[in-house]
Amino acid sequence: CEPLCREPMSGDATRRGGGEPFAEDISAPPHLRSKLDDFKYSGFDRGHLVAASDIKYSQTAMDETFLLSNMSPQVGEGFNRGYWERLQRWGRGPGFSGAYSGGFVLSGAI
Repeated sequence: CEPLCREPMSGDATRRGGGEPFAEDISAPPHLRSKLDDFKYSGFDRGHLVAASDIKYSQTAMDETFLLSNMSPQVGEGFNRGYWERLQRWGRGPGFSGAYSGGFVLSGAI
């Protein structure tokens, strides 16, 4: 459950350029850990459960959104890079903030 409010979305954290931003979460036991190869040639995007753009208050926190433990396989064309992306932009923009003072995002794999 992620609170959707302006504070975490405000700040100077940015997506780091160059190289592979995604990484294995070494805090997870090796036999339960997602690997970069799990997504290679799978046809699925690595969909953020907590979106990186929602966590701009701290560079460390934003970097941690790229750990594979924060990913769920998502159909890319039309969903992760389509409807879901538009919903996330709306949630960060004036469409949401003009109508609501806050909210929560519940996410997880189905």
